Amino acid sequence: MKKLLSQKNLRVVTLLVLLYAALMIISNVITIILSFLDLRNNPLIPDYLISYMAFPSYFVIPFFGMIIYLMSLQLNSKHLNNSIVIGCFMVCAIYYFFWGDIHLFIHKFNPYVK
Repeated sequence: MKKLLSQKNLRVVTLLVLLYAALMIISNVITIILSFLDLRNNPLIPDYLISYMAFPSYFVIPFFGMIIYLMSLQLNSKHLNNSIVIGCFMVCAIYYFFWGDIHLFIHKFNPYVK
């Protein structure tokens, strides 16, 4: 177990989590921008639909922003904290496998539902 949690391996995991979180932020920002550009000129689609579609991204972007902040702090430190790196990795893995269920859960609290 000591070899598995060595500083070199943790640094690789930290970089992977950092890359995944950055990709998720970019993906969600692109989703918001494209939904705004695609739906704003169509008279048949209500105005609130853009906000309805982008609502989960309003939570996901700051969440992955916090993960990027934590991982960048870990990369800048001399000694990596095992629990922070593995915890963020597990959160990203859970989001990767259950992103649809997470978005459905967030949609339950969507104020744009009419």
